[in-house]
Amino acid sequence: MREFVRTNTSLARLSSSSKWLYGSFLVLIIAGFLSSVVLYYGSMGLGPSTAAQYFVGNADDPSATQILLEKSFRQLMETAHFHLFTIPVLLLILGHLFLLGKSEPWRTVVVVAAAVVTALHVAGPFVVRYGGAGFGWVMPATGIPFLLLYLFLAVVSLRDLLSKPPPRPSREG
Repeated sequence: MREFVRTNTSLARLSSSSKWLYGSFLVLIIAGFLSSVVLYYGSMGLGPSTAAQYFVGNADDPSATQILLEKSFRQLMETAHFHLFTIPVLLLILGHLFLLGKSEPWRTVVVVAAAVVTALHVAGPFVVRYGGAGFGWVMPATGIPFLLLYLFLAVVSLRDLLSKPPPRPSREG
């Protein structure tokens, strides 16, 4: 953590042990997000109708081959509870690593966008469940940007971590 309080520190300038630690974290996070795609697709598909069906249920559909019951408030709260404790920590770590990379003004916009999309995606199941099947679009509309932004934070941080350190500024003057 001391790297975060030093001035003029970048991912490329970290010690090799820090690079191994952060690099391993980033590779595992990328793998984790890829496994999330498989789980997400397997449970609710990628379309608005299948997402709506996952939360609202399909018990009134006579053509359904598998009956899905609507998610209860308790089930939604358990999911939200888990995500509200874990995803902000992930955002904090990925955001710090991302901001330790090359200094570019657009990086703040990416971190803010990731925070906003995170909040929207955590609220999504409630919107779909209580707004009705017509709000099924909320899950892919927030889930896809969520995934892409977090993968972007991780991949760019990994790239910056593996890049050659920039030259240190001269002390002459």
